[in-house]
Amino acid sequence: MLRIIDRYVLREVVTPFLIALLMLTFALEIPPILEHGERLIAAGASWGIIVRVLATLVPQSLGITIPMAWFSLYGHIPASAGGSPIRDEKPFVFDDRVQKLLAETYVYLKESKAIDVDKPAPGALDDSIARKVARDAKVSLPLGTITAQDVSKAPK
Repeated sequence: MLRIIDRYVLREVVTPFLIALLMLTFALEIPPILEHGERLIAAGASWGIIVRVLATLVPQSLGITIPMAWFSLYGHIPASAGGSPIRDEKPFVFDDRVQKLLAETYVYLKESKAIDVDKPAPGALDDSIARKVARDAKVSLPLGTITAQDVSKAPK
């Protein structure tokens, strides 16, 4: 039997995680649902078949949305789940490593049909203002990075 504190902790952790997971998974599934659902409806498939076919898309999106939901709520992905300080850092400027990661992300999202472009629109990822301010102030970049910290060291 769970003690009161156990139930409280579970409720405080699991409930927001499941809500975030549901919202992120739904957002990731909208494009395939529209694309495949439209074709299945046009082919005259029953609602039961349509739901079963679209449900097969959920496991692959959970591989993406489970870490996203956890990270968005708790700011740290454990090393056992693929987290690392490098992966968790948020640079203020887009260096070559970040540019490569962004390019690969766009290609992946295009191939998975989550978006219909394979690169960002010109100017969408622009750090020129930050670079100009740093140059005018005669400081080197990056000024700093935001890195994930151990949650147990967070202020209470």
